[in-house]
Amino acid sequence: MKILYYSAHPTLSLHAQTGPGTHMREIINAMRELGHEVHPVVMADRIGIASSPTLPSRKNRLKTVLKKAVPSIIWRSLKEFRLMQFDKKAKAILTYEIDTFKPDLVYERAAYLQLSGLQAAKEKKCLHYMEINAPFMDEVRKFEKVPTLWKYKARASEYMQANYPDKVYVVSSVLKEYYMQYLNGKDKIRVVPNCVNMRKAVPNPALKASLIETYKLEGKIIIGFVGSIFPYHGVDLLIKAFTSTAREKPNAVLMIVGDGEIIPELKALSRELDLEDRIIFTGSVSNEDVFSYIDLMDIAVMVKSNWYGSPVKIFEYGAMNKPIIAPLTAPVLDVMEKDVDAILTTPDEHSIAKAMNSLVSDKRLRTLIARAFHRKVSEQYTWKHAAQMILS
Repeated sequence: MKILYYSAHPTLSLHAQTGPGTHMREIINAMRELGHEVHPVVMADRIGIASSPTLPSRKNRLKTVLKKAVPSIIWRSLKEFRLMQFDKKAKAILTYEIDTFKPDLVYERAAYLQLSGLQAAKEKKCLHYMEINAPFMDEVRKFEKVPTLWKYKARASEYMQANYPDKVYVVSSVLKEYYMQYLNGKDKIRVVPNCVNMRKAVPNPALKASLIETYKLEGKIIIGFVGSIFPYHGVDLLIKAFTSTAREKPNAVLMIVGDGEIIPELKALSRELDLEDRIIFTGSVSNEDVFSYIDLMDIAVMVKSNWYGSPVKIFEYGAMNKPIIAPLTAPVLDVMEKDVDAILTTPDEHSIAKAMNSLVSDKRLRTLIARAFHRKVSEQYTWKHAAQMILS
């Protein structure tokens, strides 16, 4: 089958070393592995709006001044108008690609206010599947924190993204419920959680040995977190909860793998709690080395997750056969059974500390839950399995 993989997002590159970038690459590669011809049309790589920081310039200084002078609702609305103008250019490119490639299926990764994919597919009478990874209005409202003049346009866009494609794929059951509000009872949405590439879940023995020596980890019980460090990931809660474990288990250490805007605050917190010599901040780690760091860990932790997303982190932990502490959210419950595949906790210090202490104290429990979820990940949550579910 000939599949045109389409992303209208103006800044999401196929080559980005991010969760969404990885998701796109892995789905495309899995479809190819199943024997299909896949032609990516990714607008961020064709005509994308630059999203990376730039050096100070007269133009940027003027933009900063204007942002302060113009009401926030107008500024946000202008930004979204630019987004819709971008989508018109994207539609012209996609229409040309459909005429040239002549796909059997247009598979689209949906984006906020971007309707070019469903419009072009409908006009060209193509079979059209859409993957929706977020409740766009809810997500944008959370990050923008200001209203928009395009509220009703955004709501209409969500309605069309749920209704117009032949099939819709979402990453969690609660995200399905969110989009079902637009469908008047039609059952066209399927849940396909995120996954992991098991072939990449291979540690580097030399790097692991070097890390053990560098951080003096021999004989330690290592509790670890991997990811970008943002306030909403709850790493501060993990550090506070670790106070209890550090007091009860002298050989326990906490390893924070990753970088982010609040690292200085987290280091200050570790000093304040007198945990500076028990917490390791590794800084940024390349994607190819992440699994070597996870391999070091005796217990892998994810503290918080949003209400709708399928966290890739837990599948990476599972691929490495690690016992997991994960947040008690609906998307996690879609793939994990509480106290069988993981210890699931609410995002508070007491619950996280209790989970850490129980796993540190019970090696047999660590082994049982690690094996259970590793088996499940290997059999059900690989990208190839996800592609099979989509294309079946």
